[in-house]
Amino acid sequence: EDLLEARKALDTAKEAIASQSCDLLILDEINGAIDYGLVDVDEVISMIKSRPSNLEMVLTGRNVHEKIAATADLISEICERKHYHHQGVAARKGIEC
Repeated sequence: EDLLEARKALDTAKEAIASQSCDLLILDEINGAIDYGLVDVDEVISMIKSRPSNLEMVLTGRNVHEKIAATADLISEICERKHYHHQGVAARKGIEC
């Protein structure tokens, strides 16, 4: 089921790129999907390289694959300084889970 959902998401992203219907495409947690083997890194690299020049792509998630890192124009890391979880707030549906 996870593989099917990942495939659907990747196909939707490809359609957005092909249709040139957006100028910003955020692939949320795709690096994690690559890391878990749900998405093929070479397929994502191909998407990055084939995007129109006016399309900004943002790939989020931990454990950035070395091929993605080599292809990326910018890599940022976020460091947690404070989190409400440590105050007993449970994960919220649609946000953390």
